[in-house]
Amino acid sequence: MRANPVTVTPVRASRWALPVLMLTGCAIPLWDNPCDTGGAPLYADMVAVGGLSSCALLSGEITCWGFPLEGTPPSGATTIDLGYAHGCALVDGAVSCWGRDDLGQVSGGAGLQGEQVSAGSGHSCVLEDTIATCWGDDTSGQASVPEGETFSQLAAGWRHTCGLRKDGTVTCWGDDTSGRSSPPVNTDPYIAIAAGRDHSCAIEEGGKVVCWGADDQGQSSPPVMAAAALAMGTDFTCALDEDGAVTCWGGDDDWPQSPPERVFQQIDGAQGGYHVCGVEVDTAEVVCWGLNGDDQASPSG
Repeated sequence: MRANPVTVTPVRASRWALPVLMLTGCAIPLWDNPCDTGGAPLYADMVAVGGLSSCALLSGEITCWGFPLEGTPPSGATTIDLGYAHGCALVDGAVSCWGRDDLGQVSGGAGLQGEQVSAGSGHSCVLEDTIATCWGDDTSGQASVPEGETFSQLAAGWRHTCGLRKDGTVTCWGDDTSGRSSPPVNTDPYIAIAAGRDHSCAIEEGGKVVCWGADDQGQSSPPVMAAAALAMGTDFTCALDEDGAVTCWGGDDDWPQSPPERVFQQIDGAQGGYHVCGVEVDTAEVVCWGLNGDDQASPSG
């Protein structure tokens, strides 16, 4: 889902907005002192979030927590992304996926190469020299890349996929329920895209966030802000600004609208998930918040 290779140089943090957040697996009411989880911090170069699991990449090695994914993640990875119940990585440019393979979302990538990989709910995509290839679930056409299109970024969603063209326009394919695959015509070029379950979002050149699709929880109604990267959830959206502060919108009182007061270099969410994880700037510590029923928001090595 994540498709935002943005370098952030933060200098400040965001505010807490709601009464409870999940921080390293610990429910923290704002009127109490933070509790001690007793676990050692986990550090990473980047983090990827799935439906009920999360993974971190550090020096080529992948560590996962939460609901166990089938199989074993590869070693020597340079980038990772998680779908709902599977993950994909690039190892020396080669696609390597693990997890649930009931729709071919894992095995279909064997032998493919690329520079960016994106995992959706039941399908996966890779981008090689502007050419997109997708595999796995194609019941809604989400794995059928439009003929003749070339891209600079990909974002695989729940049953749809979006691609960012080099001219800064976006096209999506697959399920268009609620308009999730119908991006509006943009006046400024888009620089980043992300796909959730029933909605999609993009960042314009000036940092403005534009979303389309379902908005029943306010997930497609972003605040006025200058964003650098996006993290999508089931019915919410989070954005990382140029200072490393996180702002979330949509969802309801149980979901991760209130990020911790940290300064992040990267964040990620999942199309069918209700939690978000990020990597701090100064320490590279992994911090998660949101639903934690399977310890998916409790980073552990």
